[in-house]
Amino acid sequence: MSMESLYVFIAIAFFYIIIPGPSIVLAITNGLSSNMRTVVVSSLGHISGLFISASITSLGIGALIVNSQFLFSSIKILGALYIIYLGIKQFKISKGISIYNINDVQVSQSKHIFSFYKEAFLLSILNPKPLVFFIAVFPQFMNNGTDVFIRVFTMTFIFMFISFTSLLIYGLLANFSKKLFTSTLIMEIFYQSVSFLFIGLGSLMILMEFSPW
Repeated sequence: MSMESLYVFIAIAFFYIIIPGPSIVLAITNGLSSNMRTVVVSSLGHISGLFISASITSLGIGALIVNSQFLFSSIKILGALYIIYLGIKQFKISKGISIYNINDVQVSQSKHIFSFYKEAFLLSILNPKPLVFFIAVFPQFMNNGTDVFIRVFTMTFIFMFISFTSLLIYGLLANFSKKLFTSTLIMEIFYQSVSFLFIGLGSLMILMEFSPW
């Protein structure tokens, strides 16, 4: 892969990744309610899901999934339902926020650290957007040469690195802003806003999937 092609791919991946989505919202939420260790673990879960999506794409399975109306719709619906589930969880947290000491970030201490990894991993693997991105973009930087595997690995690593860094930055900024959220009312409003965002986004995804238009 030429340096020009590499720069083009980095630019495309960067602008695709930094657009806020459910994973970034989750990173911000973890940054506010916990510490950077939680954000790192959650980010690792996210890029693990991306690695699997990229691997599926490189094996040609991704194209089969996208071209199968049933399989692709099933993944999108499962992803939407999981986003709604996360929204319900955030709403439950908002209702119990008053029993926590926000400054001691005990909101997340009731959860095992692995649960943050699993949460982000499932959100990533059930999101069909990365799969579509890999299927649409990867072939644009391929040829019939012998370095196909190296190119796929390079692009996957770059995408994972940018995603991981982006989530860490969002989580870090949220963690630094934690002092602004010293009121239980503010935190309750924040969690409810995230809850409604997730539930609304998941519901919209389902409606779009079943919409005749």
